[in-house]
Amino acid sequence: VEAVAAAVRAAFGIRVDMVPLELGRVAAVRESAEMAGEVLGGEPLDLLVNNAGVMACPMMFSDDGVELQYAVNHLGAAALTLALLPALRASK
Repeated sequence: VEAVAAAVRAAFGIRVDMVPLELGRVAAVRESAEMAGEVLGGEPLDLLVNNAGVMACPMMFSDDGVELQYAVNHLGAAALTLALLPALRASK
């Protein structure tokens, strides 16, 4: 993953930061959003790509008691976006 970020930095000359994220637990999503806020240091967030998910996994439940595929593919991404919404809105 870091190699991809380095390639994007080199190709486009832009800042690329990565934060670990576990979409299956709401508490983990909040922790990652807080970490992202620290990395941003008050700067706006110009782009958020919600492109992660699981498919065709056995029936499992998240630590929050939600079916895992739904938790990861929908609830986690929504929670992340909502947590980062102020930084996204600050972007021009």
